[in-house]
Order: sequence, then C-alpha cells, then structure tokens
Amino acid sequence: MSADDRRRSGRDYLVQKTEAAMSLADELKQQIDRSGRVPLEVFLERVMSSTDGYYAEDDRFGQAGDFITAPEISQMFGEIVAAFLAWLWEVSGRPQADEMMAFEAGPGRGTLFADMHRIWAQICPQMAAAPVTFLETSPYLKKRLEDRFSGMDIRLTETADKLPEVPLFGVANEFFDALAIRQAVKTDTGWAWRAVSHDGTSFVLTDGPALTTDEQAAHQLDPNRALGEVAEFSPYSEQITAQLARHVARFGGGVLICDYGKAGAAGDSLQAVRGHQPVPVLDQPGQTDISHLVDFTALADVA
Repeated sequence: MSADDRRRSGRDYLVQKTEAAMSLADELKQQIDRSGRVPLEVFLERVMSSTDGYYAEDDRFGQAGDFITAPEISQMFGEIVAAFLAWLWEVSGRPQADEMMAFEAGPGRGTLFADMHRIWAQICPQMAAAPVTFLETSPYLKKRLEDRFSGMDIRLTETADKLPEVPLFGVANEFFDALAIRQAVKTDTGWAWRAVSHDGTSFVLTDGPALTTDEQAAHQLDPNRALGEVAEFSPYSEQITAQLARHVARFGGGVLICDYGKAGAAGDSLQAVRGHQPVPVLDQPGQTDISHLVDFTALADVA
C-alpha cells in the first residue's frame, strides 16, 4: 500500500468512526426527545455495551488506545493469575480437562488469557487443555477471540446464567468497573434516580423519578443525607456475580475478581477517559471509556 493509500485509508476510518459516533449520539438524542430523559443506567449500557457502542472497535486498549490494563503492562500479571488458578484446580481435586472449563469475563483481545494459557501449558497441562468460555458482548471482540484462539475449544457467551455444568476456573479483570450503574441523588424533595437529558448542545445529568419508600429501604438510603449526595448501585454486576457464585457453589471451582474499587459504596465515582486523558463522562458517547469504582461489599453480599 502506498503512502497516499494509507492516508486515504486513515481518513476513511476516521470518517466511519465519526459517523458511528454521530449516529449513536443522534439516536440517544431522539430517545430523549421522545421521553424527556433516559435513566443513567440505560444511557451507560447503550454507549458501552451495544453493538455500535464503545467496544465495537478494537482501538481501545494499550498505548494507542484510551486506557492500559495490567496485561498490557506486563505478562507477569497473567502468570500470577494462572498460578493462582492452577493452585485452585489443585485444591479442587485436580479435575480432568474434559471435566472442567477455563473462564474469563471481559477478555477483550485475549491478552490476559494468552499469558495464562502459556503458563498453564508449563505447570498445569490439564488447565491448558480444558475448554474455554469467554463472557463477551462485543461482536468485534468475539471475532478477534475466535481468530486468536482458533485452535482451541472456545465458547462465547453474553450471559453467565447458562454455563456448562462443570467446575469453573476463571478470572474477571477490570470487568465489573465497565458495567452500567444506577445512581441516586439526594434532592430537596428526597432521593431521585439520576437520568440523562440533552440541553441542545450536550448531554447532561438530570433528576429522574423519585425513589419509592421501598426502594430507599432496600438500598439503605438515609433520608437525612446532605443535599446533592450520590449513591451508586450496579445491579448488572450483582446479577453476574450471583450467577457465577451459584455456578461455583453447585459445580465447583472459583473466579478471581481483579478491579478498582472499595468495600462499600463510593458515592459518585463515574469517570471517563479518552486518549489516556480525563474527559467529561457524557462527552462523545460511544467514543469514551466510562468506568466506576466497584463496590466489593455489594458483590460479596450476593455471592
């Protein structure tokens, strides 16, 4: 390919990328025009997990993308995770390869799993030979995983509720922090769910419906909290954690969760980056990495 061809190809890519972003933003604006607002969690799910959302393309990871995760920094991370899961396999009775599965939630391009598999081939051949299940929703990344691990027995799934009925040995690295969350904000009339609207120029946060008394009690929200305080909840994270926990309780194994978070709710922890720089959370939907701090106490409560 000539230099001119490369430049034209680059321009075409940028045009396609911009058109995709505009299409997603326009679709969200139209939805807001019809209803006045959309729940925050619906907005986040749409821009992060839909087929034309943030992870629809593969230029998100590493130095050339928007963010760097541990596997991109050093292969040692994957080696340590692999060693832990090999130990877990050992203390779980050393099941045969065809009697268990390896698992990863949110595998991305497969960098972490490739590092783990290389170590398993050396220290735990049964793990290396086991069928693999990837929990992944992006069609683009699913195709990349199929191509990268074409010689292996892999299964792609978008849910964690119907996994093969065998012991599971897996990892979820920086997975839960990218799932959509709900936020409740204390207003002068009580607690309200946060929503997203549009002011004609940009997307903005706004107050949504008031929480019912039962909802406030279920989330342990104090009516005397200060005006403007925010509480976060991740029902998607809790649902997936509960599904994985039920599977492990019934069939054995375990899942190692590695993420940014804390024990307990973190208040307003939504953040966004693009090109390794912080940007407004609602800026350029579908072209910005949005994440939050994981509430490990909430996950432990449902496990």
